[in-house]
Amino acid sequence: MFNKKAITRLQAIVIAVVIIVAAIGAGSYYYFIMTQREKPFIVVSTWGGFYLDGWKKIIPKFEEEYGIEVRFFEQGGSMEVYHKIRAEKAHPPIDVAYVGEHVSILLMEEGLLVPLDNETVPNLNYIDPYWIPTGIQWAPFSAYYFGWTICPDLIPKELAYNGTLEWFLDPAFKGKFLFPAPWWTDMMTWACLETGDEFNLDAGFELLKKLAPNCKFVYSGHAEVEAAMSAGEAWAAFASFHDMYYSHKAGLKVICVKSPPPPLLRPIGRFEAVIPVASNPLCVVRNTGKEDLAIKFVNWAISPEIQAEFNNDQALGMTLKNPPSIPEDIAGFVPTADEYSKYAYRYDLSWWGPRADLLVERWEKEITPLVGG
Repeated sequence: MFNKKAITRLQAIVIAVVIIVAAIGAGSYYYFIMTQREKPFIVVSTWGGFYLDGWKKIIPKFEEEYGIEVRFFEQGGSMEVYHKIRAEKAHPPIDVAYVGEHVSILLMEEGLLVPLDNETVPNLNYIDPYWIPTGIQWAPFSAYYFGWTICPDLIPKELAYNGTLEWFLDPAFKGKFLFPAPWWTDMMTWACLETGDEFNLDAGFELLKKLAPNCKFVYSGHAEVEAAMSAGEAWAAFASFHDMYYSHKAGLKVICVKSPPPPLLRPIGRFEAVIPVASNPLCVVRNTGKEDLAIKFVNWAISPEIQAEFNNDQALGMTLKNPPSIPEDIAGFVPTADEYSKYAYRYDLSWWGPRADLLVERWEKEITPLVGG
């Protein structure tokens, strides 16, 4: 039998072991918590779907090289990011905004961005000056092309696309087209351009009113476009060529067509047809406390190697001075250098950006009631 002293010693040993194990556990927990807190991270806003998938493919390279974790804020649209940053501007929850150029302009005009230059972001030296208007404060990262995409097998031969504006207005197409939601303002800019003056909103909206009865519905996400076209319910959609590329990869037969040559009032004089183009820049947001980390990320992302890897995977254009040739599998969705020089037209987003909310309001009043009419 154990005597009282032996039991006391045994109890003391057990208690000591418990204390040591507890201390080790507490220390490990403390170390875990401190390690988690000390690891730097940034939050990058982006669209979901293919965009987010594309980022996730390349981000491990950045995290490994710089020891900075990248988290994502998944946005429904660029304006959502604008309103969020604006509402929380004292301490924004987003460090890098990957948004449409029109929203970059709004953020810049309200003093919500950190100005970038070739000294702080050396890889800006690789960017084509075409994408860097005087006074901009962001880094051009990817170019996207948009316009009309048709399903040629669904359209009767006698109604085959003929490259004219009148083709879109044919009542035979009633309920066969799809329009994007109005916060994606590119369709409104297209309509204004096609009437002869990019800045004449009244003329552009008159064209949209004529076209609205041919619209089956207004979509808010690309999955709706793919589903309607796959079911044969929609024959054409005004959409991003980047999105349509993924429908093409999924087996949907689609063709991105050049828009009809607009009777431009501004003397450009080189267009026999048009491929509208815009950019999605990377913006460093002010007052996050992590601006230096965000700048490292932006400089890494706009490098020729990363631009090529991300944009070619996404069927997006590059903003480089000397971009590499595009892969064969995205031909038809991303213009070649020759097509770009002949057809690409970039809207004046410094004019359009501040009018985004007005355009949405006007669309809801004037166009929405006519859709499917």
